[in-house]
Amino acid sequence: MPITELASLEFIPPYNLTHPPVAAIFRTLTAQQGSCSGYPLLFFTNADPSSPNEIYLLTGWQDEEAHWKWIAGKENQDLLVAIVPYLKVRDMVHLTFDFDSVPRDAEKLYCEVYEAVGESELPVREDGVGWEASGKDMKNGSDTVYYFSARPVAASDVNTRKVTLNRITVPEPSI
Repeated sequence: MPITELASLEFIPPYNLTHPPVAAIFRTLTAQQGSCSGYPLLFFTNADPSSPNEIYLLTGWQDEEAHWKWIAGKENQDLLVAIVPYLKVRDMVHLTFDFDSVPRDAEKLYCEVYEAVGESELPVREDGVGWEASGKDMKNGSDTVYYFSARPVAASDVNTRKVTLNRITVPEPSI
């Protein structure tokens, strides 16, 4: 079954996606990884103004093995070397939901991270809330579930982290 990759990245100030060398690396990443995986790469920023350096990559893979093969490959390793002065990888998880369900035109997504709960313990949503998906972190022994939706949801669980994700596009080069 296809899976979803969620990578949490952090720009090193003063860099961000508007800096030409950073944008060029992201364009190369988008082309090369997208070609390898067969899935588009979607980029988001954290809507919280206190986290201006956070950027998230959401994409799909046929399976975990295909992603690990890409990670170890020369193209990705070259990109990692090139990006080191500009950002750091904070976290990366593989999730047990099919990336094909993610709306490609979503300008905003809401992500809730539930620690130490089962998928059956996620809040029940009413009909008509729009797109939603949840998936467990595929790391052995993990009990973390990620819930994504197209609309915000009020949750009171103390073991919940929430992030509002604003869609961004990689800038094209200036002429």
